[in-house]
Amino acid sequence: MRPSSAPERRRRSKIFRAPTLLIAIALFGLVADGLDASYHRRRPFRRRMQSMQPAPPEAFVNPVVVSSVRRSTLPKVRAASPSRQWMTAEKQGPSAAEAQPVATKVEDVAAGGGDSDARGLDVNGYPGGRMEYASEQEISSTAVDSAGAGGASLIPGLDSDAAKTTLLGAGILGVSAGLLQVPYFAEHGDMVMIVAFILGYMGIIFEELVDCNKSGVALMMATVVWALYGHVSGDPGMVAERLNEQLAEVSQVIFFLIGATTLVEVVSAYKGFDVISEKITARSQRQLMVVLGIVTFFMSAVLDNLTTTIIMVTLLRRLVTDDFNRKLFGAMVVIAANAGGAWTPIGDVTTTMLWIGGQLTGPNIIKDLFLPSAVSLIVAVLALLPQVKEIEPMERKPTMSDMASQRSTFILSAGLSGILSVPLFKQLTGLPPYLGMMGALAMMWLITDILNAGKPLKENPTPDKALQQIDHAGILFFLGILLSVSALNSAGILQELADWLTRTLPNQDVLATAIGIVSAVIDNVPLVAATMGMYDLSQYPTDSQLWELIAYCAGTGGSLLIIGSAAGVAYMGQEKVDFVWYARRITGPAFLGYMAGIATYVATHLDTVSAPVLALATEQGLT
Repeated sequence: MRPSSAPERRRRSKIFRAPTLLIAIALFGLVADGLDASYHRRRPFRRRMQSMQPAPPEAFVNPVVVSSVRRSTLPKVRAASPSRQWMTAEKQGPSAAEAQPVATKVEDVAAGGGDSDARGLDVNGYPGGRMEYASEQEISSTAVDSAGAGGASLIPGLDSDAAKTTLLGAGILGVSAGLLQVPYFAEHGDMVMIVAFILGYMGIIFEELVDCNKSGVALMMATVVWALYGHVSGDPGMVAERLNEQLAEVSQVIFFLIGATTLVEVVSAYKGFDVISEKITARSQRQLMVVLGIVTFFMSAVLDNLTTTIIMVTLLRRLVTDDFNRKLFGAMVVIAANAGGAWTPIGDVTTTMLWIGGQLTGPNIIKDLFLPSAVSLIVAVLALLPQVKEIEPMERKPTMSDMASQRSTFILSAGLSGILSVPLFKQLTGLPPYLGMMGALAMMWLITDILNAGKPLKENPTPDKALQQIDHAGILFFLGILLSVSALNSAGILQELADWLTRTLPNQDVLATAIGIVSAVIDNVPLVAATMGMYDLSQYPTDSQLWELIAYCAGTGGSLLIIGSAAGVAYMGQEKVDFVWYARRITGPAFLGYMAGIATYVATHLDTVSAPVLALATEQGLT
């Protein structure tokens, strides 16, 4: 057999490029799930340790213990089990009254004492368990190990997120530069872009494992990928022009998120959402789950699902006393928030991206996706109801005065009216939605200024204070992700991936379903951004079946796993729910609801034949 020519080798590399990218990202996501769960079971969070208040140094007599306390902010303790899992005390450090008993316990251990009943954490990380302090020798070795594992004594500042993010970014840049020296990669520069994207995405997936900030990694990834594109293209001027074009599109999403999150923060500061909690009543736990599901579903339609989840999980602490039921209700909130955000243009980030990008229009999103989203929630809730334990309802007392309640209700109404006016603004003016959101924020700013006229500034929440409270790091994360994906799109890599997917999955219903399932492992923001770049509006026009199904699947598919959506991650942090518990009790009902919604959408669009299926049937002589 004669050797292949250079054009043939290039053709083969292009054939394998797209599936390799998909498989690599999926495998990294699956491996990250296992490693991340194992990591959190075996060791405490460094960030939690760093945020603790240090105990008074004078409370500890032993100098070895004192040096250990100054490094880790609390004495390290060991659970009375052979696993030697190291724990830390609660987030607040010991008060002055508690310092002396702790010192006595440590001194007893240093003198050779045995077990201790000092207040600490159980093996699950919760307060109150019986703890055994480590011996002086173990504490000393632990202090040395912590110094040798990246402590400040060896490499100053390495333990900070900024330093680790910088090192990870330098690693991405170094690997990419090294690959360019290999003849094959020098000839196929777009492969180096894919490698840099995968390395950056690995850093995002392994955020807790490597203890670096995902926003910094995303921004570094965007910088490296665009720089590589400028290098391999040979025309930096053309790349700069494309970067400006992509930035104009990406910035619309960023400004929209800034306006929306600030507006919601103002309403929350005025306790506007407490008005909703005061109105929620139910005679049984199962009835309460249904009521909360409906409230979450419609609240998420006008707010983003992340904000809705945070609000509703906070309300659950007042409404549900049983720990198991509260976890179950919280999981239902995640499902309802993701389902509710899928059927409105402002309810979910991915739907907003499709709406701003011109793939969907507001009225058609609501008309075509409301029923599938509602069916998805109904089926999931029905599957969860048998797990609910019936207990006595919690007695609640009013928390706001009449005057405060009136002001909160007014701010809540003004905020929701402003958010709901954004689709109407776009429909009437034809201008981008972010401009309407900025107008709504400006109106709220004027309203709060009028309400607070003549009052001390420090006592009243205002939008400028809310701007200091919003998640700026999260917004920059979206910026980095969207810019990275836009670089792959400009280089034509996503188009090659789209061609491969179209050949492999000719049915767009199956394609959208697969994207939704993958979004349970991989962040749905880059998935949807990649899909928008893969399929042109000339091939799939605005409001086509593909875009509507992607909006539904990417929104609700994230409920299949707890790490599949921002709402799930927020719920995991608030209620300390682990990956295995969610997968064992929630993934099944969530999957039933997900598939029921897809079946509902397909059943209501039977008259629409997907273009790839029709083309395939024509090619095979079936029509």
